[in-house]
Amino acid sequence: METHYRNRLIFGVMLLAVITLADIILHELHLPSWPMFMILMFFFLAHTDKNVAPNIIIGALLGIACFDIARPIIVPLVPFTGLFTARLLYLLGMVGSIILFREFVPIAFNDYAFAFLLLSGMASRERSDTASNPITWMIVTLVGGIVIILAILSIRQIVVLIETRRARKAARARKAAVQRLQG
Repeated sequence: METHYRNRLIFGVMLLAVITLADIILHELHLPSWPMFMILMFFFLAHTDKNVAPNIIIGALLGIACFDIARPIIVPLVPFTGLFTARLLYLLGMVGSIILFREFVPIAFNDYAFAFLLLSGMASRERSDTASNPITWMIVTLVGGIVIILAILSIRQIVVLIETRRARKAARARKAAVQRLQG
């Protein structure tokens, strides 16, 4: 098997094991797994660049917080604008804030914040105590997000170590074969 594919297989199997374990733990604790899995997806979309990880997690936390403060802002507007317009105005305000502040505070005001604002809105429609609790989402985002990112980076390092050992062993075998031929 070609080295590249073997390494991808090792990485994939280890990642699947981590995902399975994390999902089982969250399920047993009656916690939603979507925030952690969205961090996982965004981290892969960022090509597992560890420098982007803080932007993903902090942006996600801001997005969830923006969802959490939406109701106290939208509800007072409804009598004047109607529900649709009040929601639209809030959403436009959030998008405008992200656009306005992204140059000054890119670690928080970024695409991840907007994505998590929208995802929080969708997740809020689920009917369970923990599923629709933004504080719970934030905790899972922070703890689960950090754990899953560290797991990905660790698995990558493990694969590098395995390949390095495999390459050293092959080099020793070649050297021994050459010595047998010469000697």
